[in-house]
Formats: sequence, C-alpha cells, structure tokens
Amino acid sequence: MDSSNKTVALVDVMNHDANTKMRIAVGLVYVGSALKKHGYKVKIFQPTKEKEIQQQVEQEIIKDNPLFVGFSAFIGSNLAMSLDMSERLKEALDVTIVWGGKFPSSIPDLVLKEDCIDVVCLGEGEETIVELAKTFESGGSLDKIKGICYKADGRIVHNEEREPIHDLDSLEYDINLIQDWSKYVSILNGRIRIFDPFESQRGCPFSCNFCHQSMKMWSKNGKKIIRAHSVDWILKRAKQLKELTGVEYISFCDDEFWIKKSRAFELLEGLYSIGIKVNNLRMRFSSLQNEEMIERLIKYGILNMGFGLESGSDRILGLMNKKQTTKQVEEKLRLVDKYPQMVCGGAIILGSPGETKKDMIESVRFVLNMCQKYPRFRSEFYFYQPLPGTVFGNMAVDLGFDPPQSIREWAKVDGYSAHKIAKGWLPWFNRREEINFERARRYISLARFDQTREDSQSSEKMGLIYRLKRRILRVFEILAAMRLYHWFFYFPIEFYILGAYRHLTEWTIEE
Repeated sequence: MDSSNKTVALVDVMNHDANTKMRIAVGLVYVGSALKKHGYKVKIFQPTKEKEIQQQVEQEIIKDNPLFVGFSAFIGSNLAMSLDMSERLKEALDVTIVWGGKFPSSIPDLVLKEDCIDVVCLGEGEETIVELAKTFESGGSLDKIKGICYKADGRIVHNEEREPIHDLDSLEYDINLIQDWSKYVSILNGRIRIFDPFESQRGCPFSCNFCHQSMKMWSKNGKKIIRAHSVDWILKRAKQLKELTGVEYISFCDDEFWIKKSRAFELLEGLYSIGIKVNNLRMRFSSLQNEEMIERLIKYGILNMGFGLESGSDRILGLMNKKQTTKQVEEKLRLVDKYPQMVCGGAIILGSPGETKKDMIESVRFVLNMCQKYPRFRSEFYFYQPLPGTVFGNMAVDLGFDPPQSIREWAKVDGYSAHKIAKGWLPWFNRREEINFERARRYISLARFDQTREDSQSSEKMGLIYRLKRRILRVFEILAAMRLYHWFFYFPIEFYILGAYRHLTEWTIEE
C-alpha cells in the first residue's frame, strides 16, 4: 500500500452482462463523495460478470496503485466475483481491501475469515470511510475508528458502533463520479430513463421479517431509525442530473418512499415542475389511500406502481409481519383498476420459513386470480433468500437450515438457486418441488393475462398475421395459467412447441 497515494478505488461487481442497463451504485457515490470532499481522488467501477471486463478494471486499479480498494457486496453470485477480484488485487498490490454493505455488515466475522479482506465497514459508511482513509494514509491504528471490524494480530477486532448520520443533507452526493452515463441510460416512451439514481430517505417504519430492516442494527431502543433528505436537497441534484443527461424518468431506491405523504407529494410535484417523472413508484398497498391519491399521481405523470405484495396467503403474510391481508390487497387493486392508464405490479416470495405446500399454492392461485380480474396487474415469483441476521433468517436456522460457512457458499444463495437449499428450512421441499419451481418461474412469464392488448381499437390497427399470432400466444398463456393454478408441470411440451414455432416462423410480439 502506497500511503502517499490519495487515490481510492470503489468497486461494485454486477451479476449481469454488459448489455444490461445498470443501476447507479448509490452507496458508493455517497462514500466516494465524502472521500472526494476530503481531498481524495475517487474512481468508481461497476464491472459486469464478463471476465475480460473485470480484468480491465483490475488492470486500471493496479495501474493507479490506490490507497485502498473498497467493495460494495450483496448476497448472491456477485459475492464470489467480488472475492475473486479482492484476491487478485491483494496478490498484485498487497493493497488494503475494505468490504461494506448490508450483507457484510450482517456477518463481518465470516467475511474477515477471507485472507484478502482486511476491514469490514458496518452500516453507513460516509464518515467511517473518511476516517479509514486518513488512518491508512498516516499509518495510524484502527482501534479508535467506530463502525468497523478488522483483523489484528491474527484475531478479529470489533470496534465501537457508530451512530447513524442524523442530518442527511450534510452529505455530499457528487453525480460527476459517474464516468459513463451510457451504461445507465435506457429509453422509455422515447425518453431517457435512469433507474434509482437517488435515495431520498433512509430507513423504514415497518419490520417485515424477511427484510434486512428487521435486523437490530436498524433500530435503537426499540424504535426504527428513519431519516430523510430535504426536498430541496433532492431537487438540486435532480436538476444537475437532468442538465447532465437529459433524464425525464427516474425512480428511487428508498426502502419506503411514502413514510410521510405530504413530503412525498411535495417531492413528486417538484420533480414534475423540472420535467422529471417517477417511473415505477414503489409503495405498500396500505400507502395507497383513495382515488384522490391516484389522480394526484396521474397528474404528476406516474402511471406505473410497484407494490410490495410478497404473498397471496394470509397466514404467510402474518408470519412475514407484513401487516396486510389479501382482502386489502384486492381492495387496492380494484381501486387502481378504475384508472385504465395506470399499470401496477407486485412480486411474491415463495418458500418462506414455515410455509407449507398448501400455502405456496394458495399464494400462486391468488396472484393468478388477481392477474385475471385486473388485467393491468403484473406479478413475478421469487424464492426466499435467507438473509443472515433477519427474523426469517434466524427462523430458517431454527427450522434446520445450516448457514453457509464461507463467502463462496453464500454466493450460491441467489435469486436463481436459493430454492436448491430450501430443504434446510422446508422439509417438504424435495427435488420434485425444485423442478416444479424452476418450471413455474418460466410459466409465470407466459401467463400474463395481458388482455389490454386485445381491445377492439388496437385490434383494428393490427395486421391479420399479427392478430393470429396473438391468438396463438393467448392459448399458451391460458395453458400456462392452468399449469400454475394446479401446480402441475409434468411434460412441459408447450415450451418446446412454442419455441419451435417461433423459430420456424421467426415471429416476435412487441412488448
């Protein structure tokens, strides 16, 4: 480590390919901005899963020979890629490696068992990262820095906890740290969209048992820790983003946007006044109150809402501590359905600790019924991931789940493979059910009940061949729904027939 070098590399390894549009590493922009304010040269890297791209990033970091390298790590396959990069950089430079994020914060001792990782930054890192940089630069001791775990003399040291940052407006957020905006810009309705460029507030008043917000570190004296940026702070940075990129659609990465309704609408109105609309506004069903609220959302150009559905079983919703019922969910969907311009969606989690096969099928059937009754409602299936330190994570262990004992093992617990270890907390989830879930995930993408495409006006404008293809696809949608409703996935010949037909006719349906 060259203590005279004031360059810091911050890395967020992505688990998708280079052709996928990325979300901004908001956490790294915050900590990078804090470092930049104190005179450090910061470079943020978001390499995708291609080895050649990761190698290019490593070569640039090696060339810079930074003071230290910080990794933002999440549960899933990016853990293994982050660990591989950490090992290679440590071998090439003997540089100090710091990991941070919600996942490393939940299991710091296990993270520090890896030889290449020197420090884990716990919780919020804007103040901690600056103190670390100054200490690395001076060669001082880490023992006085709050909010870290580190290795010293062959043992793991836990320092005093750091208080959460109370005044979020005191933080810097320099969007100029993003070097290549083409990686983040996508097009919606012919206009520029950027996913989740901002965090307007931190914390959530709810404690859903599957979520990281159920961890003790996000509460103090039994009360949830919640703080918000002022509307002016957000609007100032939104104007900068618009001037820099021309963006017209954004979203927020808040855990809960509607903590204070008056503030939320003030922010939406302010964004609309500068030519920015919020696409896919996330909310709880309980946050949607009445028709007046929907009409105000439409007024500000919000036509897409993402709800936290989580389950279609009232028993499982109770176990989740979700504080909503399927009856309340349908009431809100019925409300939204009055407005044909509004589209909404809500994913469900299957395989939660304590869930039975009956619960799972009940949940799937509820979603299918909602999709059929309310054609502009969309849903997807995800399998439960046991996040360490959460209520459900601890419950999974109590039910028999043996948590991974290394970072590489945790890397296998991602959204595509978590069901393969579910037998640890779901005794009934055998190999047959693994296959059923894998097939169900394919069928739900087909059973969309997208009747909005079939209205008479649009049909008149479509060509005969297009309408014929839509009718054929509709048959497969109905078959997929029947498969899902009865949870019967033997002999899935529909996918082979559909795949062959598409290949032979080279046909596509516009999304």
